[in-house]
Amino acid sequence: MCRCLTVSPSGYYDWRARPISATARRRRDLASKIRFYFADSDGTYGYRRIAAELARAGEAVHPDTIRSIMRAEGLVAAQPRLAVRTRIPADDADGRPDLVERDFTAAQPGYKWVR
Repeated sequence: MCRCLTVSPSGYYDWRARPISATARRRRDLASKIRFYFADSDGTYGYRRIAAELARAGEAVHPDTIRSIMRAEGLVAAQPRLAVRTRIPADDADGRPDLVERDFTAAQPGYKWVR
């Protein structure tokens, strides 16, 4: 494996034995906090809102760092859709005449249509 990667065996074992770096440790801790706030918002908070939540909690983190961690974790905010008004009454809804005068009975089929 070391030959394929052009890495010396001693270098590989040295790398493997190294402790986790401070940056990697901080990113790991931030990832758990970001996952918490993301789940708490039902998946609607993006990196800006999560940055604001972390700032309120006293954690100073640049938004770009949060964005890169969210990308690495696969967290994508779902934007809530706006409520669409489906039934819009006409402006002259009250001014329409009642041609049937609320009597829906007919002597024969189609009679009320031609009357």
